[in-house]
Amino acid sequence: MKNFVIDSLAWYQNIKLNQDIKQRFVAIASFLQANGLATRQLLGSDAAIPDDFSLNSEDLTEEGMEFIKLCYSKWVKSIDKGKPATDTRMLEKELKKLRGSQQ
Repeated sequence: MKNFVIDSLAWYQNIKLNQDIKQRFVAIASFLQANGLATRQLLGSDAAIPDDFSLNSEDLTEEGMEFIKLCYSKWVKSIDKGKPATDTRMLEKELKKLRGSQQ
């Protein structure tokens, strides 16, 4: 499968890169890493997101790609509606569902 960009900070250049957008990227990158869904370390030890950060398909395991397809858009929409980016309960619930269906 050809590598493609799932989400990128560069896409938000026209709007002020506020802390909420960066927090969203930190939250998803941390979640993916912590749950073995990433193929590489997405964040450094300081958990800072560089301004050129992007999440690419090659950054994810096969299960990670399935997970992103399943719930990433829904999670982002919930943040856009006011949920804090640090609230990963939806992600946890969807991952549990995904892993339950794979057994």
